[in-house]
Amino acid sequence: MLMTNGKKFTNCKTEQAFKMAYLKAIAKPEFYLFCIETEETEQGFPDVMEIEKKTGKADFMEFKFTKNGKIKFQSTQPAFYKNHKYL
Repeated sequence: MLMTNGKKFTNCKTEQAFKMAYLKAIAKPEFYLFCIETEETEQGFPDVMEIEKKTGKADFMEFKFTKNGKIKFQSTQPAFYKNHKYL
């Protein structure tokens, strides 16, 4: 779990804007970063997949954006993660 309220993200007004700024900030040549959540993917699917080029190891990221300190999950998200514990 990563939480941030760093200065470089203070101009972000939406989750999408934060996601793109965060991905740009963490981009490294040894990793591929893919935005994978779309309207066509399974409900509750993570937002981003990161693959290490050398090992092929994949990590998945879910982004939440809040201005009041509370985050909202879609009703399908807890079920997705419960059913896919290996992610």
